[in-house]
Amino acid sequence: APQRVATRAYLSLTLLAMGRHEQALAESAREPHEAYRLWAQAIVHHVLGATGESDAALQALEETYAEGGAYQIAEAHGARGESDAAFEWLERAYAQRDTGLTEMATSTHLRALRDDPRWAAMLERIGLQA
Repeated sequence: APQRVATRAYLSLTLLAMGRHEQALAESAREPHEAYRLWAQAIVHHVLGATGESDAALQALEETYAEGGAYQIAEAHGARGESDAAFEWLERAYAQRDTGLTEMATSTHLRALRDDPRWAAMLERIGLQA
């Protein structure tokens, strides 16, 4: 179901992880849902070193989808190594009861946050850590 919400965004990030950068960029542009397209593009462009494009995608994501997309915004900041901003958006996601938080413990985009003391506290608060 290539037109299903987030399918192409997730495919683009899989291609990126495989080192297939041009295909990753092309797939992110084909994502039909704007929020997921911006999320994927913020991450893909960052990895490719296109800072301006990554910044623009993340800014648009924040301006348009702060309500309902807080978890994806946190992931984009996490993927960019912006721990403080990522935790701010995780707090927003928690306040909004964003269901994306159920993916937090396994998200590769939040890997850079795992050594931060706020990580374990957040996981415990949302019930993902005993």
